[in-house]
Amino acid sequence: MHNVNWDALQAFLAVARTGRVRVAMAPEFASHWLGPQLKVFRAKHPQIKVHILVGTRQRDLSRGEAELAVQSPRPRQKDLVAVRIGRTSLA
Repeated sequence: MHNVNWDALQAFLAVARTGRVRVAMAPEFASHWLGPQLKVFRAKHPQIKVHILVGTRQRDLSRGEAELAVQSPRPRQKDLVAVRIGRTSLA
């Protein structure tokens, strides 16, 4: 079960304004949650190309592997901003 604040994630994605944003996340989250939301995001921000990096490996954002990551646990890399956008539970 995903209880996610879509508005918070959209705000992060929209910071790019134009260009490309790479978002890293687990396969389950990408298919069950993000996929259905993309149509709304693209309608609001057609100038932003979203590249979804699906996998279980955590990306190193400080090394430029992605601009955003939806992941657990909280990243330990310095100089990153981490914001909780939701909670998940196992059912």
